[in-house]
Amino acid sequence: MLAILSAILGFAGPFIPEVIKLFRQKADNAHELAVLQMQAQLAEKQHLYRMEEISSQADIAEMQTLRQPQQSFGVQILDAAAHWPKMVILPVFYLFAVLDFINGIIRPDFTDATNIESLLDALERGKSATQAGILVSPKGTIWRFSKAPPRQSH
Repeated sequence: MLAILSAILGFAGPFIPEVIKLFRQKADNAHELAVLQMQAQLAEKQHLYRMEEISSQADIAEMQTLRQPQQSFGVQILDAAAHWPKMVILPVFYLFAVLDFINGIIRPDFTDATNIESLLDALERGKSATQAGILVSPKGTIWRFSKAPPRQSH
């Protein structure tokens, strides 16, 4: 019995290091595969983050462009008429100042805070509401913000 066991071990002895190498290589390959999968997931998340960053930068640039103060019509005319005689510029300036004042009374400036009271009232009642393209949905004491769906034209 001992002779048979020693014969088997003598025959299998040279192959044992090779079998150990195979198991070690399999474990190394599994580890490398896991690292590669994590790197792929990280690259995907970085791509999504970068796309969100680009989108938010575009939104910020658009909002800055839309919210830039515009020169009034009177100021534009006076800038174009810089070569007019001084006797004409002063009365025209006063005329356009009055027209700008009347325009401000008739059509007041829009601000982001316009109608904010109705938004807050709807949220306090537990209903969803939109303001400036943002949908706000109350979930208990937490308000969730998301992009408002496009308006339906009737």
